[in-house]
Amino acid sequence: MPQLHNSTLRITIALPERTARVLVTGEIRFTENDLDDIDHGVEHQLTCVLWERDNGRDALIDPDNRYRFDFPQLFRFSDDEGIPPAVNEFRFETTVPAFWLDDEGDEEIYARLTLKNLETDQSVRTSTNTISHFNFN
Repeated sequence: MPQLHNSTLRITIALPERTARVLVTGEIRFTENDLDDIDHGVEHQLTCVLWERDNGRDALIDPDNRYRFDFPQLFRFSDDEGIPPAVNEFRFETTVPAFWLDDEGDEEIYARLTLKNLETDQSVRTSTNTISHFNFN
């Protein structure tokens, strides 16, 4: 199964526009078996969703997490344009109103990435770094 590495979240606030540029970067590493599967028609899809941590509890098991938003980008790896390289960099980027990221004034924001094998429905998930205790307004 492919692996996700070096997943990083950056948020830059633009004033006086009061917008937030949200950027998630990292890389996917495919094994030789993964690339062979892709060559035989197996597709993988990478998605990214921004979340907030609630009261500093572990976001991956905390049922009180509040969903934030999906990034507009979607990455698909298939043999449609040839077999992808073993290492692929990805970049999710969007600009949103800063208040979308701030409902309490003291946020802990992170991104959750999911790479899914569309044939088997198996997924690999990881979370980025958390940007903590920052007032986005």
